[in-house]
Amino acid sequence: VPAVFERLGGGFFAVIVTGQHTIAAQSDFAHVPFGQVAPLGVHDANFRVRDGTSTRHHRHSGTAAVIGGLRDAQSARLALGYQQRLALACALVGDPELLVLDEPTTGLDPQARLQFGDSILSYRDRGCTILVSTHYMEEAQRLCDRVAIIERGKAIAVGSPGELIASLDGNLVVEVEMLTGDVEDEDVRSLAGVTSVRRENGALLVSVREAHVTVPPLLDLFRARSASLAHLTLRQATLEDVYVSLTGRQYRDG
Repeated sequence: VPAVFERLGGGFFAVIVTGQHTIAAQSDFAHVPFGQVAPLGVHDANFRVRDGTSTRHHRHSGTAAVIGGLRDAQSARLALGYQQRLALACALVGDPELLVLDEPTTGLDPQARLQFGDSILSYRDRGCTILVSTHYMEEAQRLCDRVAIIERGKAIAVGSPGELIASLDGNLVVEVEMLTGDVEDEDVRSLAGVTSVRRENGALLVSVREAHVTVPPLLDLFRARSASLAHLTLRQATLEDVYVSLTGRQYRDG
């Protein structure tokens, strides 16, 4: 933190965006070394970044990739996804070395979240370091090179998504939804190769080491208990599974 503060010249910068203008109304941008957006969600179209003492302007062609085709739109009338992209453009106008995004995709629909994530990745690939806080585990897994899982204010695990997932005792998950009947969790835990069992949104989730070792006896157990399956899915473990393994509970938004 002291090193970052020194790079900022002893001050922090805020993105200030105000209303009643089209996106093209002010296409000059302030030049700042640090981008900070927290939270992204309420902004308009003045494209002005202030450091509390002065405002400096320059053109930043990179923002065209984020807000291209919307020059005549009033930002107050933009869909939330485009408002978030607009805020990202404001934060990026000074070619920041470090960009902090606090819950940047909260409230966005799935398609808008994917598009916004692609925008983040494109700037990461240009050499910008990006720090993201997010409630969405699949988003962290897709976007981040390194992940810190925070529980009650403490980092309980740090590493790449692959490293964290590999730390699980079982890196495969069998998801089962019952049509009729059920089985006891303890009976499932007693099967060979099972590392954990949990219930989530009405489904049975079984973490296993090797599918060929566990799935056949699991199916035998369902037949023995006269349990009919709606569907059975085998998938790779995710960061969500890592979080549950570490904390003993499903991640809660908010």
